[in-house]
Amino acid sequence: MAHYSRQLTQTLGYDVSEAPGAGAAGGMGAALIAYAGGTLRPGIDLVLELLNADRHLSDAALTIVGEGWLDRQSAFGKAPVGVAGKAARHGRTGCGPLRRTR
Repeated sequence: MAHYSRQLTQTLGYDVSEAPGAGAAGGMGAALIAYAGGTLRPGIDLVLELLNADRHLSDAALTIVGEGWLDRQSAFGKAPVGVAGKAARHGRTGCGPLRRTR
């Protein structure tokens, strides 16, 4: 990935070495930034926006969300963490079933 990043910087002038998510999916994020002028953001943010979650959560008394497993990657984009964070910003309580890995 470091070599790819240097090549993009040298040929296109885009330094993606520090861009969060640029290395995901084999460097697809870096390619989208460099070749298409794209921007990257967590998928859960897009999903919550498309679902108009702010409107729904502003009226909710309780937010219920589930996940099969929570692990150390959960904080980096799993849906329940994103939904719980959004609910908390609206002052809403959340709950749901889950299991935790070691």
